Amino acid sequence: QSPIPNPHFIYFLIIINIIKFLLNFFILFFIFLMIYMSLIYLIFAASFFAIYQITKEPEEIYRTNDKNILEWEKNGNYLENIYKDFKLFYLLKENPNSKFEENLIIIHGFPSSSMDYKDVLKDFSNKFRKILLVDHLGFGLSSKPKKEEYTYSINEQTDILLEAIRRLQINSAHILSHDMGDTISTELLTRQNLGLLPFFFK
Repeated sequence: QSPIPNPHFIYFLIIINIIKFLLNFFILFFIFLMIYMSLIYLIFAASFFAIYQITKEPEEIYRTNDKNILEWEKNGNYLENIYKDFKLFYLLKENPNSKFEENLIIIHGFPSSSMDYKDVLKDFSNKFRKILLVDHLGFGLSSKPKKEEYTYSINEQTDILLEAIRRLQINSAHILSHDMGDTISTELLTRQNLGLLPFFFK
């Protein structure tokens, strides 16, 4: 016959098991809490970063630490108040020693920027007196108006390009374009055929 266990010993074992259960429960709870807090932190950090990106100026978003973009901007300049208080980025390459008199205007497409032509620009440098590239308003390093501030129509983009041409005193040029730039070029040609181009440019 088995001896009857000491009741105090049984109580002791029960207490030990309860303590072990509570310890395991609190450990699991602590692990769960840490995971939960980590997720909350990640969500908060992601939300903060998203809000920061939204509130940044669009030009600042485009202007990253990319060396090519920084170098491109360094070689270019801005036309202030090209439309309302917005600015237009442009790059004007001049070769006063060129034996050619012609100028070239390069019109980029959608949704890119004048940097599309970075690698081929040097090939044109000896063939033209001046080479002008611009970032259309809303693209590249130019200002990014909100849709209620600017319609982004081809007519407006053409008007702004002509204003840049006027300010930079280019009175005639060949045109190289692609994609949306072709549409702007077509608008320029249409105005030329209708006699609607400003007197300073042909």
